[in-house]
Amino acid sequence: MRQIARAAAVLLACAGVASCGGSETPARAVEPWPEADALFHQDPRWLGSDGGISIDLGRDRVAWLFPDTFVAISPNNTREESCLVRNTVGLMTGSDPETAEITFHWGTAPDGRPESFFPKARDICFAEDDSWFWPGDGERLGEDGPLLIFLMRLRPTNEGLGFAGDGFEAVLVTNPDADPGEWHVEPARVRPNPWGIELGEAGVFVDGNWLYAFGGSESFDVHLARWPIEDAAAGDLRSPKWWAGTARGFVEQGALRARPPPLFGEALPESVYRTESGRYVALQTVGFGGAALGVRTAPGPTGRWSPLTAVWSPPESARQGIFVYGFKAHPELDAGDAVAVTYATNAESFADVVRDESLGYPRFVQLRLAP
Repeated sequence: MRQIARAAAVLLACAGVASCGGSETPARAVEPWPEADALFHQDPRWLGSDGGISIDLGRDRVAWLFPDTFVAISPNNTREESCLVRNTVGLMTGSDPETAEITFHWGTAPDGRPESFFPKARDICFAEDDSWFWPGDGERLGEDGPLLIFLMRLRPTNEGLGFAGDGFEAVLVTNPDADPGEWHVEPARVRPNPWGIELGEAGVFVDGNWLYAFGGSESFDVHLARWPIEDAAAGDLRSPKWWAGTARGFVEQGALRARPPPLFGEALPESVYRTESGRYVALQTVGFGGAALGVRTAPGPTGRWSPLTAVWSPPESARQGIFVYGFKAHPELDAGDAVAVTYATNAESFADVVRDESLGYPRFVQLRLAP
């Protein structure tokens, strides 16, 4: 739920819909897709998650990465009798969420309780975490290549919502064609940057011989870096090249004496994807609590990015005490002439989320962009 905390600060700069966008909407229509929501209700033990990121594995298979997830620990299969683990994984077979099948996967602690798929410290059930991972984005590096997944590291604090970003890591799945329960997961080699930018938080893609990753920081700016594809496939992310503006292009991290300039600011880097026509689209939460879906576009990953325009408010935004956030695009899914998008819902009271299963599951919508 880190996006909730960051949305509160961005709200100060985007106090209303009109102030965050231009006069023309970049979307033809945004429509709820309730028939697709059933995808996340196929396993009676998997009882909802704080959003979800999808990665095309090829061969009609899609990996899903979920942050905080309820996993039942009794035959009653209720949230009241569940563990909240920090991340889980799904494997979807088929590209249409209305008809596809999905299996959910998590780890198992020595005492039999559920734990995170990507564990960190005492990351099980409702334990007091030393630190934990929420999944970022990822990419399959070639038809038969490995799967690279970015992980956002979090730590507990006594301020705000009780947690803060603590950098990022990455892992390499060397056999992504296997069932996730049989994945071989190896740590990638990452060199932290001095600016607190968490690369891979949203928007990871391959273009030519490069792997690109968008990232953000507590300054609410979005940045872009890249690595040679052969380095990424070997799990070597120690030498990113950062976009440093049109005059300098991409520059080695060690050659930068200051934070690279952002692509755009006042933003939550929730999802960036490339359309079939080559246009880039960034999705963002606009506002705090009863929030809206915002859209930016650009002809290429380095920009020039358009102003943010709010295009749609989910019905949950009208409910008192409800948070809406975490808009994620899933362009590899079959949504007809639209793009599949999910968003997350939560509540001011954790007890409300436990009791109300209309909250806490990712919700699908269909986004149709204007030409």
